[in-house]
Amino acid sequence: LSYLPLPDNFSSSLNLAKGKLVGLNTLVREDDVSIEDRPDQVVLTAKVVANNLLLNYQWRNKNIKGNVSTYVESVHFSIKIQDKKIDNGSPTLLDFKIESIVGVQFKLHGLGPLNWVLKMMVVDRLKKVTRNLLMVKTREEIRKVVAMESIVDQLYIHVLQRRISRN
Repeated sequence: LSYLPLPDNFSSSLNLAKGKLVGLNTLVREDDVSIEDRPDQVVLTAKVVANNLLLNYQWRNKNIKGNVSTYVESVHFSIKIQDKKIDNGSPTLLDFKIESIVGVQFKLHGLGPLNWVLKMMVVDRLKKVTRNLLMVKTREEIRKVVAMESIVDQLYIHVLQRRISRN
């Protein structure tokens, strides 16, 4: 999937519809990972970053309409994942936070030379919508990825393979 659909967002001043989030596939680990090996579980803590994200919406206010694009240079997240050793269930996302959002730019189209007027009116709302959408959509995607692979299996399978091959 080259983009994720975004939910419609309605208010009295501006309706946003047919949204798309592009670039979430750039999500990568930013720093070292901390792994806490407890008797019953493994807890992994990491910082991740998504670069060059683009959120597109069609906007409408009464009889006028156009497009709005939000470019985000980077979003830095912290995540914490738990995987139980005994239970063969999927790992769980324990904690997920946006640490910072860098380089946000908004572009509105539809009013011609008056685009700047609409931009001044709705930029605060667009900032809130952008932050909330990045939080929700990224959390959903990380939960999907985390649920597909056991951390415990990945950590211990190589150790077991080495022990078996030495015998």
